[in-house]
Amino acid sequence: MVKVVIAIIYYKGKILCCQRKKSDKLPNKWEFPGGKVKEHEKLRNALARELKEELDMKDILRVEQFDEFESSYGLDRYKIYAFIVEAPSYVVNLKVHEKCQWKLPSEINQLDWLEGNKDLISKLIKYNFSSR
Repeated sequence: MVKVVIAIIYYKGKILCCQRKKSDKLPNKWEFPGGKVKEHEKLRNALARELKEELDMKDILRVEQFDEFESSYGLDRYKIYAFIVEAPSYVVNLKVHEKCQWKLPSEINQLDWLEGNKDLISKLIKYNFSSR
């Protein structure tokens, strides 16, 4: 089973939603930034590396583990670790995604998400980001 970290990045009550490129596997689907954990890599280190690689994000204000779950795409099985990450601003530098949008939690279910994220989306809609 492949370990994956994903970042639910928020700023001023909005969540960063990223769209996969047309040339990617599962094109145009929406996802949270993140990626595979390397062998012997700690989850938070993998998260920091992925945020730097995908968004050029170096400065984050707070990180907390939010959820973990299993998902599969075809024959591939994944253990996904979701973290809530507070960003210092709305500014991101997309390096691997087609585009991104900042959405209120109540709006994120309007996007065409990867199938494996749908239960997570339901939890995020109910999560109180204003208490952060």
